[in-house]
Amino acid sequence: MLTHRNLVTNCEAALRRMTLNRSDVTLCILPMFHSFAWTGIVLTSLRLTMTCVVFPAIAPAKPWLKAMGRRGVSLFAAVPQVYAALAKEAKDWKTKAFLRWWAFRRVKVAVSGAAPLAPATAAGFKDAVGVDILEGWGLTETSPVATIAAPDRIKRGFVGPAIDGVAVKIVDDAEKDLPAGSEGEIVVKGDCVMKGYWGRPEDTKATFTADGWLKTGDVGVVDADGYVAIRDRKKDMIIVKGLKVFSAQVEAVIAENPAVEESAIIGVPDEVGDEVIKAFVVLKKGCEVDKSALMQFFKERLDAYKRPRDVEIVESLPKNALQKVLKKDLRERELKKRGSSAAPAAKD
Repeated sequence: MLTHRNLVTNCEAALRRMTLNRSDVTLCILPMFHSFAWTGIVLTSLRLTMTCVVFPAIAPAKPWLKAMGRRGVSLFAAVPQVYAALAKEAKDWKTKAFLRWWAFRRVKVAVSGAAPLAPATAAGFKDAVGVDILEGWGLTETSPVATIAAPDRIKRGFVGPAIDGVAVKIVDDAEKDLPAGSEGEIVVKGDCVMKGYWGRPEDTKATFTADGWLKTGDVGVVDADGYVAIRDRKKDMIIVKGLKVFSAQVEAVIAENPAVEESAIIGVPDEVGDEVIKAFVVLKKGCEVDKSALMQFFKERLDAYKRPRDVEIVESLPKNALQKVLKKDLRERELKKRGSSAAPAAKD
């Protein structure tokens, strides 16, 4: 349940981090039912009485890219997958010229959210288009913006400090505060935090700490400057023989393989109740690589406990409307396939 105050204060605080005015033009290619698009694009446009150019879907991209140049879009917001696709397409010089000198000619703020932004994507997009990506973080329960940096204070690898009226901190599993630089669950308090879950008082109670902070389910750190770095979703963190493995870190290494388009890893139970890592890999069009070659690639670049013990090459990954990979679907599919038995871990 997001209140009028939640949404209005969230919009106002986010706008104070960016230099926008009523002469700016926004583009909405994300579904409006998602809080990222609703607060970050729609309410922002209404608040400043800016023009908002709306398209019904992310694909195909050509129509909205042309409209960006024609309407002079200056605020662009998208998910990391869109930025990765644009950076990839811009490797061709004609596409690069089109993106830089037409579609993004007036863009002064490019915002990414809803999923982690890979450093390689941010660098590739900046090289292709000439625009820095401003990464923010939050959840639907925080209206959604909890942190974002000012455009001239980007710290790569971080999603910015908390916005005005919001506080973030790191706690351990016992909900005790941890010092700056410590790794733990990120909790949030302030104007942006939801009233609760409709008709679900027990779930609402379980989502807050004893002293009233929202438990986000994200694992991260806060540095001495108050900047937040996201490590992984707590539910996506894999425990291998007592050691934490962050899926985002492993997936970033897999992405370094020139044949890989995208990947996702999950933890699956082995025969003794521990977890082993399985990778699902989508190959780039026209590329061929076999399972053994991928396993060798993992062995050369990952510590033993972080290494996938199985890999499956798939045509695509299950995703939601924001193109976020649905790892829950992968886990359910894998468990159903394995039944009650578990495959043994591969040997080093």
